[in-house]
Amino acid sequence: MQTGRLFRGVYRVTLVLFLSLLVTGMYLVFFYRPTAAAAWSDIYELKANWALGAFVQSTHRWVSFLMIPMVATLALLGLFETGFTLRNRRTAAVLLPVLAVAGVLTGFVLPWDQLALQSVTVGTNISGYAPVFGDEVRFVLTDGWMIGKGFLAAALIVHTLVIGSLFVGVFVFVRTKRDARLG
Repeated sequence: MQTGRLFRGVYRVTLVLFLSLLVTGMYLVFFYRPTAAAAWSDIYELKANWALGAFVQSTHRWVSFLMIPMVATLALLGLFETGFTLRNRRTAAVLLPVLAVAGVLTGFVLPWDQLALQSVTVGTNISGYAPVFGDEVRFVLTDGWMIGKGFLAAALIVHTLVIGSLFVGVFVFVRTKRDARLG
């Protein structure tokens, strides 16, 4: 019984963190153009010229870092609550932390500063060494053999639409399955 109450508390905190990511992300996307020429200058101007720009951008970044341990805790508590017996709970326990890390990694690239460029280069080179489909995966990730013009737009779409939609879907799935099971 205690695990159920703890699960609900962690679920609510994680939901509040996700909603704050959603609100701050919607604010940030209004000031961002996903091109290599404009991405860094847009973020710099946002922080320098807008009253809440630096606060909102920092809040978005720090809350995204907090989401990883909260989502991992939520997933583990969900598994302990069911005794590792429900297949859908095990799936959510794997998906939520993976989505949180993927959100941080794709968001890390969006400012397109020197650190983001180096991390993309290293990450895509590592994926190019995969034994099966290595070069093809690298080609798809970078929009060509070099990091292409569409890379930032694709990263923005994955960061906002794909990962955000999957997060909402898993959150709703976990909640509705839990409510249906508890009656």
